Amino acid sequence: MDLEVKSLSMNGLISDGASTMNTMRKNHSTNQETKLKRQGGEYFVAADNLDSNALIDVFASLTTSDGDPTRQVIQLESSGNKTDPKAWFNGTVSVDKTAHMNQQHSDGSKPMLVYAEVSQKGIPVTLADVWATIESSAGGKHELQLLDNGAGADVLRHDGIYSRYFTGLKDGKFSLKVKVKNQEGKARPAIQSHSRALYIPGYVVNGNVEPNPPKPPVNEDDLHVDVGSFTRTAIGESFIVTLTPGKPPPTFPPNRITDLSASIVKDQVLLIWTAPGEELDQGTAQSYEIRMSKDFDLLRSNFSHANLIDMTSRQPQEAGSREEHSFLPNNTTIKNGTILYFAVRAQDNDSLTSSISNIAQTLSPGL
Repeated sequence: MDLEVKSLSMNGLISDGASTMNTMRKNHSTNQETKLKRQGGEYFVAADNLDSNALIDVFASLTTSDGDPTRQVIQLESSGNKTDPKAWFNGTVSVDKTAHMNQQHSDGSKPMLVYAEVSQKGIPVTLADVWATIESSAGGKHELQLLDNGAGADVLRHDGIYSRYFTGLKDGKFSLKVKVKNQEGKARPAIQSHSRALYIPGYVVNGNVEPNPPKPPVNEDDLHVDVGSFTRTAIGESFIVTLTPGKPPPTFPPNRITDLSASIVKDQVLLIWTAPGEELDQGTAQSYEIRMSKDFDLLRSNFSHANLIDMTSRQPQEAGSREEHSFLPNNTTIKNGTILYFAVRAQDNDSLTSSISNIAQTLSPGL
């Protein structure tokens, strides 16, 4: 939809309401926000930049519907910009409020994350292109691609909830806007067609491995149907960051790896996981520490005493990348029915280490 904008001012758009909103925004206090919450309201802030139109976005997001599709309120996403006198703006339809922060107030002691729920008729939509724009009232802007990969800030892969950590913590008030696109027609609604129960590859009888049937492969093409082309924008509630005076902004270690898997391919062990970042799920970690044991409890409770896997020749990839590492276990006797356990943690340039990953296991038929 093309919109021609010739002469538009906030005062001309909402008259006295503009000065009222501006006063509320500039004179905001914790007590005012608390009162607003008690009354069931939501809290938003907007930047004062010349080309910022966050306040218009807020008004556009505050719509209601009575469920009648013939009377549905249509929201237009506004785009602040400087243009030539006869330039054109392009607008996109904006629906649904699906953007959230995990904290409305932060003192920097805990990581903040942004997440967006994307669905169609109650069914999660996967493989969409989701971007969050976080803008401070002073005009600073951060853009993050939110991921639904089951790693980092994201809890479960392909559940329609896209997440990312926000690490640019500074004092101030921040607004949140999330844009969702069906990038090149890849987005699909997820249809759960298999159990999430833990798969057990086999069991031991009289010292020999009796394998279970292989886990049925999941073909993602079978789990999805076409949702058509779309672009959506959601406005999340604003949030406040108040750091301790006189102290630098906080830094966090790489995020915990939660999707480590292990298998035996020919005569080697193959480990697969999603790369964490230098700080949570941002950037690139400095190194990995992988350890192996035949004792699950040892690996879980005394990680540093388990067998160390040589990773000196391998450099971590950027956060969100697929990591693979195969090796031949040394100093370990592997027989038919041997169960091996593996765990990994990442380290950043400041020697901060992530928590120990999930523990992966593999059952050997004998090497």
